[in-house]
Amino acid sequence: MVVSDLHLFRNISYGEQAWLQLQRRLSELDFVILNGDIFEFRWTVKETLEATEIAAIYWLKTQLRDFPELQFHYILGNHDSLDSFHLRLVQLAQSEERLSIFPAWARIGSTLIFHGDLPLFKPEQDIFRRKLKSINMRKGYLWKLSHKILFRPVIRRAATLFFNAPRCSRWLGRAFSMKQYPQLKGISSVFFGHTHSPFHNYRCQNITFHNTGAAVTGSKFRPLELRVPIVKIIGG
Repeated sequence: MVVSDLHLFRNISYGEQAWLQLQRRLSELDFVILNGDIFEFRWTVKETLEATEIAAIYWLKTQLRDFPELQFHYILGNHDSLDSFHLRLVQLAQSEERLSIFPAWARIGSTLIFHGDLPLFKPEQDIFRRKLKSINMRKGYLWKLSHKILFRPVIRRAATLFFNAPRCSRWLGRAFSMKQYPQLKGISSVFFGHTHSPFHNYRCQNITFHNTGAAVTGSKFRPLELRVPIVKIIGG
């Protein structure tokens, strides 16, 4: 299963409830891919960034405990790619063999999984290399209030119409064609998030694209099962 954009610890997130609704399905699976923006740091409702990181690691430890047969693969997004959090993730993965961490992308057979922000909005850069970042403060009340207004359902519906399947698939295809990326050789399907606009099975340029939506106000959360044998997962 591929899951993205839970945005846990954000005031507009319903990610905790959405995750709980997946419990039965997860118990029947071999692996889950957490495809970026699982946690929120700059817009966190917690008092400090450190408290948010600690809570995020505790959440992951809880899932590893509650699903002892499940493999977890974590790909960073633009909201959770903090260098300090990445360090905590790597340290956790060193003690948990069922957890693997990928800064930008992962691939299983002919299926590519990444968060989507890099090829969609920075196609001129290396779309398979994410630069980790540092932030010194979380957003204040007025920033959060303004962002909450921007995420009202009517505005989110307009954004969903804009970030539709044809447009996003064309943009991704354009990014893929800008450089010769070895990661793209033999790719037949792509799973991504970021736009908060879910769709499934859209065919473009001989690739099938899927978006898993987001668990935030005004958006639909659409985790998708990845029906491939996970013989080997690679990424970076």
